[in-house]
Amino acid sequence: MVTSNPAPSGFFYGCWQGRTPYDETTCLNALATRSPSAVLSSWMRDAMARGELRQSAPEVKAAQFLALLTAEVQVRLYQPASQPLEIEQVREWVNRAVEMFLVGAAAH
Repeated sequence: MVTSNPAPSGFFYGCWQGRTPYDETTCLNALATRSPSAVLSSWMRDAMARGELRQSAPEVKAAQFLALLTAEVQVRLYQPASQPLEIEQVREWVNRAVEMFLVGAAAH
């Protein structure tokens, strides 16, 4: 985890810390009717409007974020007898993906 936190406040930093302005029911309802990419790009558009994320194409940013989320797990697709994942391992992967998305690879 980054100690000097240049990450923006609000939704995405809240996700990084395990908090969001969206409760579980809101998230599940959104995902029941729309694709994860569509939901995420909508949330990113809202975060951009609030000044929490830099202005850019929210659909592209959503695709980039989803690619970061799956980057470490892709190798498991080629392992037919993969062991089940521990929830802590998944949390670590997600934290690394969120950190990379929010602060990039720059040495701050």
